[in-house]
Amino acid sequence: FDGSIIAPNAMQNLVWHSQRIPEGSTFRTVDKSNLLECSDRWCRPVYAGVGPDGGVYIADWYDTRLSHVSPTDDWHKESGRVYRIVPEGARASYTDGDLHELSGEELIKRFDHPNKWVRRRAMLELGWRGDQSVVDDLAMRVDQGSLESLWALNLMGELTSQRAGNWLANDDPHIRRWVVRLLGDRHENHPRLPGLAASENDVQVRSQLASTAKRLSSNDAIPIIAALVGRNEDAEDPHMPLMNWWALEAHADAWTQIESMLTAPTIWQLPMFDQHIAGRLMQRYAAAGTQDDLQRCARLLELAPSDESRGRLMVGLNRAFQGQAVPPLPESLAAALDHFQSKIGDSGLIIGLR
Repeated sequence: FDGSIIAPNAMQNLVWHSQRIPEGSTFRTVDKSNLLECSDRWCRPVYAGVGPDGGVYIADWYDTRLSHVSPTDDWHKESGRVYRIVPEGARASYTDGDLHELSGEELIKRFDHPNKWVRRRAMLELGWRGDQSVVDDLAMRVDQGSLESLWALNLMGELTSQRAGNWLANDDPHIRRWVVRLLGDRHENHPRLPGLAASENDVQVRSQLASTAKRLSSNDAIPIIAALVGRNEDAEDPHMPLMNWWALEAHADAWTQIESMLTAPTIWQLPMFDQHIAGRLMQRYAAAGTQDDLQRCARLLELAPSDESRGRLMVGLNRAFQGQAVPPLPESLAAALDHFQSKIGDSGLIIGLR
């Protein structure tokens, strides 16, 4: 099961087993034979996870109902089951004792344990203690690529801006990705993030940069997003165009910053912006429908440098108004629509706008 996904499906009385395959900035799955199937409708697998002994544990709710059909707490209290799955002939056992009783030094040693459960529990125990005597040791281990050490330091409140900046240049992309993630969790910017977005060679780190940019202030986020939009290699990624759009759309009301980004001489030639974002941005403002938003639509048309780019904007505008009455349009936008409609003739691209 190493590297696989084991997922309970309580509604269908089974447990899935899927192969995880890298795909661009994320992963896809291929289903393998179900790990468990049961014809008993009481069988309700609701949890699967690795245990301290390395076995896979499955919790079975074991009740015919999964929803709260009755306000009375009349659930069956004694029929739940727990299953442990281990290799045939193996004798799974746990030998590390009570982690709560271990010293900080011993807990750090557990970061090298082959079982992720032990590594994660040791990290949590150490982070909860806030033992300052281990901070330097943990920082050294982060330098060497230890995610558990990074997470422990974060729990202890020791992921400082200086340390974050240093580790954003770490050779391990997982360290860089998690520093970006943890900064986003704190809604905290770092001055190195725009430069990282422009130079980062790992697409999963770039994906995390887009996620973090959504959670920052617009002033901090727009430079990161602009750098990500300039990464032409991501234009054909199955997910990055929408990740970048998702980040930008969260800051759509920061028009001053967005307009400044759109006046850059090369952005309209970028495949990411031209093919995936321009039309969506137009649709977003048109769908909002306020006079300010419609003026922004008109400004987008002014900024578009070619008929092709204006055509993509018009597609977005058309999508915003499909199936509804068109609101009163600013004179500049109405004139632009008339001009564009006259150029394309009666192809019907701009439905209901004439």
